[in-house]
Amino acid sequence: MASNEVPNKQVKAPMDAVENAVAPAAPSTVANGTSSAITVEEFEDLASLVKDDEASVSITVVGASGDLAKKKIFPALFALYYEGCLPKHFSIFGYARSKMTDAELRDMVSKTLTCRIDKRENCSEKMEEFLKRCFYHSG
Repeated sequence: MASNEVPNKQVKAPMDAVENAVAPAAPSTVANGTSSAITVEEFEDLASLVKDDEASVSITVVGASGDLAKKKIFPALFALYYEGCLPKHFSIFGYARSKMTDAELRDMVSKTLTCRIDKRENCSEKMEEFLKRCFYHSG
């Protein structure tokens, strides 16, 4: 046998490990003793409550004062917004160690935004709407 070959040994797992691996986990319970698992029907009922036009999303950009955020992340998020790929209700929270205000973040981001996909008449309008949804917190 060559030095880099592994001997062909069959390894058997202990039976209790095998039984636990294939046994379904019991649903967790909440304080009143009822199951916390939901059925598919209950999930579909909950999903129907959120309509596409009412959906909201919050995006956190960690390292928001850095080059990657300035040159790539914020322009990519703006491109998604410009093309209508973000929900109607969204906000972007920048987070970094640098001391900065919301206005300073918006000013920094505005210098890197372009309407490079296709220039429509409302490009500057879209930029202003996008920037109003950008906020900053240092930490």
